[in-house]
Amino acid sequence: AAFHNNHERMVAIVDGLVNVRPDMVFVVDHIGLLPGVISLLAAPPRVISWFYDNPLEILNKDFLAINSIYHIFCWDRSYLPALKRMGFGSVDYQSFATNPEVYRPTAIGGFDYEVSFVGTWSPRRMNLLQALAARGIPIDVFGNELWRQADGPNLRYRGLACNRRDCPRIYA
Repeated sequence: AAFHNNHERMVAIVDGLVNVRPDMVFVVDHIGLLPGVISLLAAPPRVISWFYDNPLEILNKDFLAINSIYHIFCWDRSYLPALKRMGFGSVDYQSFATNPEVYRPTAIGGFDYEVSFVGTWSPRRMNLLQALAARGIPIDVFGNELWRQADGPNLRYRGLACNRRDCPRIYA
């Protein structure tokens, strides 16, 4: 369904949880996860969240309300100790995976981009890429419109990259 705003999306998620009563909720990062709502359900489902971004920038004490039913998987093992120190009881490593039919080496002929970055803008990412660019490393950046503010001589915003069409070429 097409939602016109976040309120409509939240109402739909709550309605789904109440009416469907799933045994489990699986989310990527924390998209759509409403810990305050889930903790109020009479029979809350187990919740699994797989993070491909930094969970330390996303998770806060509100998520501890569902700690007994919440399982966190991270793409980087280095986040696990900090998440445990925050009080999350069930955290594990889950690596990235890929479809070798989509993401595979291409014919020899050089690279389209010597150094590239594909991802959503964040202050931390922008600072890191700007620091590399300031050292003379040209970087081609693909992502959301917020990257336009970082555009410069060595940091070139290239727009969005389609996961199936553009990314295999960029990564190869």
